[in-house]
Amino acid sequence: MKIKANITKKDISKSIYTKFGTSEKIISIFIDDLFKTFKKILKKDDKLILKNIGSFKILEKKQRIGRNPKTGQIYPISKRKTISFKMSENIKDKINNE
Repeated sequence: MKIKANITKKDISKSIYTKFGTSEKIISIFIDDLFKTFKKILKKDDKLILKNIGSFKILEKKQRIGRNPKTGQIYPISKRKTISFKMSENIKDKINNE
């Protein structure tokens, strides 16, 4: 399987299936449950740390004024939550030393 820059849950399932030969349906259920667990932890704690991989953190963006670059129209951008990911030093080292 060719590795792509943008992947879907289905791509992940296929990759695991080809490696381990387990049922694609079981793998899909596992991946869905994994992401639900990540979401639950982030909602509860505003952060999720995956040792030797990285950490996810919920950031609160304040309301601000935005501008459409084509028209110049100014409009308010409402406050919102976003997720930040910080890669572990372990993975950074692996990427930089390959």
